[in-house]
Amino acid sequence: MMETTQAPIYVTEIISETSISVIIKEIVDNRTNLTTEQSWGSEEVFWPQVSIMIIVLIFGILANLSIIWIVLKNKRLRSTPNIIVVNLTVGDLLCLLVNLPFIIDFHVRHERHWVFGQFMCKFVHSSMVTSGCITVYSLMALAIERYLAIAWPWRNRDSSRCVRLSRSCFCGPTWQIVFLIWLGAFAVGAPIWFTAEVLVYEFLDYSVCMPLNLGDTFAQGYELFRLLIAYIIPLTVIIIAHTLTALALLKSVRGTVTGATAQVCASNRSTPRVRSRVKLAIVISILSVMFFIAWFPFYVYSMWVEFQYTQTVFNGRAMTQFAAWKDLPIYVLSCLNPIMLYILSTRFREQLFQDLFCCCAKQNFDWKPAETFSSLKSSFLTASTFRGRSTVGRRSSPSRQDRMLATANELTKF
Repeated sequence: MMETTQAPIYVTEIISETSISVIIKEIVDNRTNLTTEQSWGSEEVFWPQVSIMIIVLIFGILANLSIIWIVLKNKRLRSTPNIIVVNLTVGDLLCLLVNLPFIIDFHVRHERHWVFGQFMCKFVHSSMVTSGCITVYSLMALAIERYLAIAWPWRNRDSSRCVRLSRSCFCGPTWQIVFLIWLGAFAVGAPIWFTAEVLVYEFLDYSVCMPLNLGDTFAQGYELFRLLIAYIIPLTVIIIAHTLTALALLKSVRGTVTGATAQVCASNRSTPRVRSRVKLAIVISILSVMFFIAWFPFYVYSMWVEFQYTQTVFNGRAMTQFAAWKDLPIYVLSCLNPIMLYILSTRFREQLFQDLFCCCAKQNFDWKPAETFSSLKSSFLTASTFRGRSTVGRRSSPSRQDRMLATANELTKF
């Protein structure tokens, strides 16, 4: 008879007999092999990996908190894209604060005996899924919002009903976007609360926190569902959105829209608003590529262990090392996201320097709308040119330009 940490129950009530035999055999074989191979059963700690994780934990927390502080402190930065970026950093913080300390503890103590109880077993594994979904859904929302703001600005009244509905969702009140992201993330991570269990093998003096039953039909179905809903579908949506955004930007810059003059086309190529659009598109693209590269080893291992588990392969030293390192790119990604924002965004970088060195910074900081993540303002100011509403030789009067700028400022709440 085997027991969980909460109540004495038979392990056969949690997992199948086949899985029990597989797990026990793996434990026994691993402990036998590790005696000679000096793997995780030895007293030696692999300090390079632990050192990297500690650096990522400390630096990642500080970097993500700085992004949140900058956006929340400055009202001018509280645009829809920036709030979604803050939501992304919150997901990264959740991953770093909840998951990484337990991974570090595992490597420092150098044993797989779970000592944190049933609740933490459920919470840690569920938060891992939730934080990953928050990140990828935030990237997907940024990609969709960018396309809708550029290709279908607010002043366009010829768009279809479907586009108007999508625009009202992704370019409307920011809380709608954030709420949908968290709702979807919690929905994907919820099954882990019901499947994660701490299994105690008294005759081996061994306990393990299992998020899913190895080889079970439900576990296989859930892994497929998670791969589809948290990786493949977001990847497809982001690629499509970026492609459409790139085409819209090229059309806007090259002036292929009917009615645009040669002078307007030439000025559009060098306007700060166009450069701001291109820069933001590059930022979102780089963050998206980093996400899918970082999570690729995790999904490869998860699908492999669920559908093609063989004891010979997974007990080998190479697979053991791969399993130990497969999660590290995810935590490094949580640390690199804010760094990439500072590298690629002049506004965030200057605001960080101003907050860090406030005594040396200028009292009246020059605001540069072209270097921010403001989507509505740049789209509104160039809507007439992009949608082919400008005429040859027509120039806007100063009063009309002032009205357009005032309306754009009101929309973006600068």
